[in-house]
Amino acid sequence: MHPLVRSVPAFVVRMRHPLADERGSAPAEFVMVSALLLALLLAVLQLGVALHVRNTVTDAASEGALRGARRRLRRRGR
Repeated sequence: MHPLVRSVPAFVVRMRHPLADERGSAPAEFVMVSALLLALLLAVLQLGVALHVRNTVTDAASEGALRGARRRLRRRGR
């Protein structure tokens, strides 16, 4: 072996094979991305539930006001 090849620092050897250090990074990236996507999905679901509750409460208040107004009109008509 040539004497210069033996004196090459380890970081230069690693530079030749950049993918050698990235083994196992795909599962780690998958876990990080899926955690973000799961958080986004849960946020969208929570928003849907909140909007449903708001609409239900609004409809209930509207229905209550309508029934109260009708009842009041019936009492006046007697």
